[in-house]
Amino acid sequence: MRHLLFLVVFSIACVLAVQAQTVDTAILGTVVDPAGAPVAGATVTILLPTTGLSRVVTTSPAGTYEARYLIPGEYVVETGPPGFRRERRTGVVIQLGQQARIDFSLKVGTVQETMEVNTGVPLLQMENATIAGVVDQQRIESLPINGRRFDDLAVLTPGVIVYNPDLHSSSTDGSEIGGNGGRLIWGQVNVDGITMVNNRHNYVNVYPSLDAIEEFKVQTGNYSAEYGGNAGTNINIQIKSGTKQFHGNAFEFFRNEALDARNYFLPAPQPKNELRQNQFGGTLGGPVWKDKTFFFVSYEGIRSIADSPSQGIVLTPGQRNGDFSYLLPDVQLIDPQTGADITGNMIPAGRIDKVAQTIVNQYMPLPNIPGATTPNSTNYAGSSRGNLTVHQSIIRVDHYFSTKDQLFAHYIYAHRNFPLTEINPNFKFTGTYPIHNFQAQYIHSFSPS
Repeated sequence: MRHLLFLVVFSIACVLAVQAQTVDTAILGTVVDPAGAPVAGATVTILLPTTGLSRVVTTSPAGTYEARYLIPGEYVVETGPPGFRRERRTGVVIQLGQQARIDFSLKVGTVQETMEVNTGVPLLQMENATIAGVVDQQRIESLPINGRRFDDLAVLTPGVIVYNPDLHSSSTDGSEIGGNGGRLIWGQVNVDGITMVNNRHNYVNVYPSLDAIEEFKVQTGNYSAEYGGNAGTNINIQIKSGTKQFHGNAFEFFRNEALDARNYFLPAPQPKNELRQNQFGGTLGGPVWKDKTFFFVSYEGIRSIADSPSQGIVLTPGQRNGDFSYLLPDVQLIDPQTGADITGNMIPAGRIDKVAQTIVNQYMPLPNIPGATTPNSTNYAGSSRGNLTVHQSIIRVDHYFSTKDQLFAHYIYAHRNFPLTEINPNFKFTGTYPIHNFQAQYIHSFSPS
């Protein structure tokens, strides 16, 4: 029984580990001699210049090599077994989730001779048939985005649609992402390999600051089994890592009603709705322990007060006094105590609850739209006010024990405080939504090939 329990627990742990795995970004290839025969035991060094760290692998008897779970970036790949000229490929750009193939056809020579080839552009994906698009740093930094949310860039991928509630919507839900005609609830968003959607409705829970994103990949079809669980669009986001040099930035975006255009439903001379919005933050990354440990931190805050025009239906003076005669002849009111028809749909004053009538008269405004006399027509115009406060912090640490062992962890904290005054100023509510996300992953290469 004890052994059975161990197997069950171990199986569950394995399933959880698979669900929480890092996106498999890899460099692989084949090393052959001038005759096309595989070169076994050749050492291949894969260097990431931004950190100064390298991964060393050895070719198999078939001449193949692979280095998996790499950070997206620009690499240098080189090899040069004894008896052959050393070959170096620089500018090898690999994107998130890509398995880039770098093959070497060696020439006879000495290791003192080096042939260098600069790739300089992202390599074609030839290892699988995944239909996907990558939004890289250049696009993230150069394209203007209202609200600075990554999902607004996801629509650059053909077939992708995003339902994105307004920043000041009273909804507690986040975005829904779909593609190629699939249902929105089929979408999936992962950050560093960990899901970031609400499992009940598939709403996005966390929107990492754009300045904290290295790049993200939008997959719309033919993706591998590691992204199973949802049949729709799959988005993988890679948080930035620290490098061997310190880098950081700070930003502030400001909006108000003086800078914004007039709302179509508020023509002059009516005053514009008030808007005060500040979106600010910064990032910092660098080394902690030279060639071993690197850190990256990010903060983004939002302070926003915004009024938006709203319309609704309120009780008329006649309705407040029991006059529902306008419903006749289609609707006949029934006395709940006797079951008899109420004559003329005129509720007697003695049958109206005085407490309810007092609450309605005191807290519900009267109609204010001229000419809105049709029963059940929109007869009240006002504005709702949102007062939004958002904090988001991201911390990521990468530690390299050796060329075979590495550890990374991130912690994301997001807090949204949202006092909202609806169209009726007498009824307010405050929504508070804290989110904590932590993950740690240990990666070990059991063999060099």
